[in-house]
Amino acid sequence: MTSERMLDRTVTGWEVISIVATVAATFVISVVAFYGRTWFCGWLGFAASILLTLVGLFTGLVAMWRSRCCWLSMIAVISSFFPIVLLSLWCIWPTQRSFLLAVRKGDIVSARFALQTGMDVETLQLWGMGVKIPGHSPLTMAAENGDEDMVRLLLEWGADVNRANGHGDYPLYYAAWSGDLPTAQLLLQEGADPVALSGERSALHIAAMMGQLEVIDLLLDAGVPIDLADKQGITPLVAARISKNSAAIGYLLQKGAQDNSPTNTH
Repeated sequence: MTSERMLDRTVTGWEVISIVATVAATFVISVVAFYGRTWFCGWLGFAASILLTLVGLFTGLVAMWRSRCCWLSMIAVISSFFPIVLLSLWCIWPTQRSFLLAVRKGDIVSARFALQTGMDVETLQLWGMGVKIPGHSPLTMAAENGDEDMVRLLLEWGADVNRANGHGDYPLYYAAWSGDLPTAQLLLQEGADPVALSGERSALHIAAMMGQLEVIDLLLDAGVPIDLADKQGITPLVAARISKNSAAIGYLLQKGAQDNSPTNTH
């Protein structure tokens, strides 16, 4: 009788450890999923939940073996598979970070899957430790990359073509910066404001500074005044002079930009 009681206590101990470890693993996964996955906390929680899940599964199997398939030990083993299912979903379910990374890499399939699972198409990239500073939006990120297909996907899912990102810059501004003509054309077709100021400068200013002649031509055709002044009174021609972009200087002068400088430097 004594040996049987000892065996029962041992089995019960294994069962309790298994169930507690399973509950703890589920709790860790739930907490990290609720509060969001930072790089450190996400992987730390992932490792802790795997360890707890393995402990729960191992102790449950030991209890089932020692008790010759007692119903409680079987429940302990079966319940230990619940965190495994959660971990599997954790690995494949998109997060804001994985969505923005897909946009940055031009991964259409992953970005579309994230949007299909309910990801906010306007979610902002966050920077910094502690207090997070908003940065790129998915659309400005895709425009900066000159990724027309990604831009088209985001627009199809309702991205606002005239919504500034955390820096106060618009998608058309980044398309002008990258010099990607098809992307700039698409944004204008979808209603992008060609004269909107990103921070202090317009898309025409940045195109002039970067020497993106095709984009300059596109913006002028879209009705942007060639001598549009920014918040500091700087025109695209002056911006091109500041960046010492001789190609843009010559092109703007050819298009009729007013040259108020004392010398006509090409």
